[in-house]
Amino acid sequence: MGDVNDHGSTQRLRGYAAAGDEAAFGAAIRQHIDLVYSTALRRVDGDAVAAEGVVQKVFADLAVKGGELLAGAVLAGWLYRRTCFVAGTWARPGAGHRQGSGEPIPKHVTVGDSDAGWPQVAPALEDAMQELEDRDRDALLLRYFQQQPLRKVGDALGISEDAAQVRVDRALDHLRDVLRRRGVASTSAALGAVLTAHAVAAAPVGLAALVASGVRLSAADRPREGSPLKTMSPLEKWKWATLGILVVAAVAFPVWQQRQVRRLPAEN
Repeated sequence: MGDVNDHGSTQRLRGYAAAGDEAAFGAAIRQHIDLVYSTALRRVDGDAVAAEGVVQKVFADLAVKGGELLAGAVLAGWLYRRTCFVAGTWARPGAGHRQGSGEPIPKHVTVGDSDAGWPQVAPALEDAMQELEDRDRDALLLRYFQQQPLRKVGDALGISEDAAQVRVDRALDHLRDVLRRRGVASTSAALGAVLTAHAVAAAPVGLAALVASGVRLSAADRPREGSPLKTMSPLEKWKWATLGILVVAAVAFPVWQQRQVRRLPAEN
């Protein structure tokens, strides 16, 4: 994962809320889309199409609510919680989920090697994370999901680097205890290695641009005071909205088509 400055992203979002700086919001999308997509993918049981829909909804919500909700909040934590919530309402009728579905997690599983341990941790991870306090969850997200150095974890949490180390260690111990109650045993060191290696993977190519285009189109329907859109006639607004739809379609269809081609051999 790249270097993600949570505090800087929050400032960019406040700039977007105040002045409509789309470049700033686009940067925030690119910095956090891997976290949102990976979380969504686990929550919808690996359905890539549903996960992409969740991602678009989460960032659309952020564009509307970010300015007021992010005061004093850790952006990664807000996005993670929102993703879990949205994904929970996204399930197709009759679709089963490994997490939150009531299905028992296999008992007496011991996590050792990071590669071998991930299949045991993944089905229980999000439900276990929900049992943590917000401050502990935020610390784990910054340290292990986004692989931030302790200094930046401390900056985002408003504490010193040494205090961040204590917070992260304690939060990891709590998560380990929750997972153990769910039948997944590990040491804190093994759990940290599993999270670092597998908790977040790269989002599909083109998804960030698609999300940004969708947010831009939605923003056109919510003109700010003093915006030129305020003075447009309904016909002019319709023309701009139509143009936006065509732009989104031009980005989305090749990406969708490419993924469908990749999925056909596996389905066959």
